[in-house]
Amino acid sequence: MSNSLLPVNEQLADKVKEMLPDEFQQSLNKTLITQAFNVTYDKEGNPRFYVNRTGLLIFMEKKFRAKKAKYSMWPEFLNPEEEERIRKALRIPDDEPFIAMKGIVEITYPDGKKERFEDIGTASAKDCYHNRLVEMASTRATNRAMRLATSLGFTSVEALPEQEFKEQQGQARQNKKKIIEGETIDPDTPFKELPDHTRIKILAETDKLFRKIALKESDRRGEHITVDQIKQEMLEEFGVSSRKELNYKQLRELWKKAKKRLEELEQKEIEEFKENEKEIEVENLEELKNLQEEIFK
Repeated sequence: MSNSLLPVNEQLADKVKEMLPDEFQQSLNKTLITQAFNVTYDKEGNPRFYVNRTGLLIFMEKKFRAKKAKYSMWPEFLNPEEEERIRKALRIPDDEPFIAMKGIVEITYPDGKKERFEDIGTASAKDCYHNRLVEMASTRATNRAMRLATSLGFTSVEALPEQEFKEQQGQARQNKKKIIEGETIDPDTPFKELPDHTRIKILAETDKLFRKIALKESDRRGEHITVDQIKQEMLEEFGVSSRKELNYKQLRELWKKAKKRLEELEQKEIEEFKENEKEIEVENLEELKNLQEEIFK
C-alpha cells in the first residue's frame, strides 16, 4: 500500500519535520521520516503528506519508549447493534458488505498506571482498496488509535477509501508529470517562487547531468574536470553564476542544454569506439596475413 503513493524523499523530509509535534522534532532523522511518510501533490505542485503504518509504529516507539512505558494494541469486533448504528450513520446500504471494528492502544507506565486510546475503523466494499474488509477495518481502527496516542495530525495512508486513494495516486503522478514538463508553471516564475518540489526536482536532475558530463569530459580531456567547472561553463551562457538567478523557463533550457551536451559526448564515445574497432580489425588482418605468409613459405 505505502509503495503505491509517492515516497517522501530526503529533500521533502525537512518539510515534514517542521510539521511534526515538538516532541518528535529532535528524535526523528531524515531516514526515519522517509520510511514513515508518503506524499501526493495538488495541482499547484504543493505536497500533501500521509503517515503510513510503519510511521505510526515509529512514533509510538519514540514517544513511549522514551518514557520507559510499554504499550500494546489490538482490534475488537463491535457488537451487532453498535455496528448497525455506524452503518446507518455512514448511510451504507444494508446489502453492502461492511465491517466496523474498534482499535485499542493501551499504555502501561513504570508506576503501573495505564492509559487507553480507542477509535473506530470501518471498511466497506466501496471504500476499501482490498477485498479483505476485516483486515482493513482492523488496520484502520488500530491506526486511528495510534494517531490519538501519538497526537499526530497526519491522515493515515490506510484511511484513504478506494476511490479517493486511486484519485490521489493518479493525480499525484499527473501533477508530478505536469510540474516536470512545465505545464502548470508560468515560465517567468523566479526560482525562489517555484513550488518546493519543482525546485528540488530540477536541481537534482541538472546536478545528475552535470556529474555525468564532468566524468566524460575528464576522460576525454585527460584531466580532472569538476562538477562546479561544468556548472559554471553552462551558466556562463545565461550570464549568471547561480541557478537561483534563473526563472523557470531558463532552468528548463539549462536542463535541455545539459542533456544535449551529455548525449553528444556519449555519441562521440560510440564513434570513437567504432573507429578503434576498425583499426584493431585492420591490425589483426595484417597480422593474420603475415602469419599465413610465414606458414606457406
